[in-house]
Amino acid sequence: MALPAPPPIGYIPGGSTNDFAASLSLPTDPVEAARRVTASEGKLLDVGTFNGRPFIYVASFGAFTKASYSAPQSIKNDLGHLAYLLEGVRDLSTLRPYRATVATEEEVFDGDFLFGAVTNATSVGGLMKLNKDHVVLDDGLFELLLIPNPTSMSGLQELIRALVRQDFTGSGVVFRHVPAVTVTTPEGFPWTLDGEYGSGAEQVEIRVLNRRLNLLL
Repeated sequence: MALPAPPPIGYIPGGSTNDFAASLSLPTDPVEAARRVTASEGKLLDVGTFNGRPFIYVASFGAFTKASYSAPQSIKNDLGHLAYLLEGVRDLSTLRPYRATVATEEEVFDGDFLFGAVTNATSVGGLMKLNKDHVVLDDGLFELLLIPNPTSMSGLQELIRALVRQDFTGSGVVFRHVPAVTVTTPEGFPWTLDGEYGSGAEQVEIRVLNRRLNLLL
């Protein structure tokens, strides 16, 4: 991404959970994926930047964020997707809200959040699913998803319903399509970027670069 004209990239997905490949409906068989690459003319996709560092499909914080990078590789190899679920459940024992101010070009959300993500995929950590009709990979917009910390029993019930139904468009959950996000925090909590650990900062600038990656699909 640092090159003036980044070259086309062929992508053969691997691993037990691959959110980006699932969003692109790529074949899991490596030979078939390679055939797709050699026959493709390429498709321009959006790319995100996190304080200038490129990421392809998600920057997130809070609940379940650690599951993607803290589950041991040996356990992932043995248990596959189940390893992420187990790590996510274990993470609930340390679940806590994160204080943050999240600003888009049109709105500002200030409060305590259990989870936050800026994503360009239909699956986050294999745990949260977004409707494919709500995610366009080349529109210059990423999806902002914020789960506020419930302050009442009715708010908790509403949140549980959203998680069970995997429907994040109702009340109680913030879901927006955004070209840019600024997250300001008093503590600079950690993030995950495409499943890898990303050190946080008191202010994080996330920007969408429209149609900057030519992927051979």
